[in-house]
Amino acid sequence: MDFLLWLEMTSLGTWVRESPSLWAYPTVLFLHSVGLASLVGINAAVDLRVLGFAKGIPLKPLARMIPLMWISFGVNAISGLMLILASASTLLMNPTF
Repeated sequence: MDFLLWLEMTSLGTWVRESPSLWAYPTVLFLHSVGLASLVGINAAVDLRVLGFAKGIPLKPLARMIPLMWISFGVNAISGLMLILASASTLLMNPTF
């Protein structure tokens, strides 16, 4: 528990949680949402094509979307860690989370 409280009290966790700036919590949450939406959307399009839907679309152009999926994953990982830092003791002690 002490470690989780220390995480919350780091300068990044305090900034995300308490800053009145739009660059803090609202922007991090927005980036997390956009990253997740693009990751899931691109993944669904590629997976549905691999499963046989939209056979008129060749797989080669969809393969160019894989780097964008990795970028979206990176945005999600970084923004998710920032959101966890903002309230680590509450989130990480919740068994559902």
